[in-house]
Amino acid sequence: MVSVTLSHVIGTTALISLFVVAGIYYSISYSSFKNRIIATQLEEVADYVSSNVIDLVSLCSLSNLDQLIIKELDIPEFVSETYYYNVTLVQIKDPNTQEWLFAIRTYPVSRPTIITESNLPWSANGNIMVYNGTDPIETTLQLKVTVSSLANVVAWCSKSDEKTSIGLGVKD
Repeated sequence: MVSVTLSHVIGTTALISLFVVAGIYYSISYSSFKNRIIATQLEEVADYVSSNVIDLVSLCSLSNLDQLIIKELDIPEFVSETYYYNVTLVQIKDPNTQEWLFAIRTYPVSRPTIITESNLPWSANGNIMVYNGTDPIETTLQLKVTVSSLANVVAWCSKSDEKTSIGLGVKD
């Protein structure tokens, strides 16, 4: 009789352990899968913003006149249906060439470890500059270095003399 009771205890413990391990494995796999989905959606937003900034700089460079071009961006309010995120223009160092470049960086507010970037095709040493929050630019926009997905986000490009500035902002 002792051996029957002992085998039931061992079998029940093994079955409970199997359910716990399966639950932990599912939780870890689901979390990893969800992070990849969030990163993919953020990468799409970064590429969209980057493409619009490139278009604005191209339009500014077509004319010799000083100008300010603004484009309202149609970005989603959430990624993965629940996460607010930020979009910012940053300078990054290319690991291959050791050159400083501009990039659009996106990351969820509640999970700042998931970061995606979309590189812009200009060197930080050229005549194109990223708005740093202090340059005097006359506009009715709220110019910002980092914008939230909740706002009416715009990308802008300003050309004054030979200096071109790019940035993000919020439309009132």
